[in-house]
Amino acid sequence: MAVEKFTLRRATQRDADILAYQRREMFIDMKTYSRKEAELGDREYIRWVKEKMKSGKLTGFLVENSEKNIVAGGCLWLREKQPRPSAKKKDVPYLLSVHTERAYRGKGLATLIVKESIKLAKKLGYPRVELHASKQGEGVYRRLGFERTNEMVYKFKS
Repeated sequence: MAVEKFTLRRATQRDADILAYQRREMFIDMKTYSRKEAELGDREYIRWVKEKMKSGKLTGFLVENSEKNIVAGGCLWLREKQPRPSAKKKDVPYLLSVHTERAYRGKGLATLIVKESIKLAKKLGYPRVELHASKQGEGVYRRLGFERTNEMVYKFKS
């Protein structure tokens, strides 16, 4: 049996619909939204991705299999934060929308995307990368050295 070959590439604005699809599937896998609810955000997310890519604030990564089908992806967003002590930059690299198609999970593709994102953040002079991990993805991040923080959230009751 031949070993499948994977290629990592940077996404372009033309890939915004694929990145939106992956984000939607990530939310569905996490059971955050129903498919119908998740699809409602696609159009706005596509616009946001294109705008952030154009400004240089978002880099998308896609993994293709040997047939050139996209099987995994994720993004690194330079998210603006307020000025704080010891921070040389206001932006903080934030990893988001990491998703691997079910048939390709367990092959290290998410790890490949995360490592490339870390490499880019370091090259740009940032001291850290932040993210919010799903239960499904937490192991990938922990193996690469990510640590849980003390972030909390308050949700308004409708």
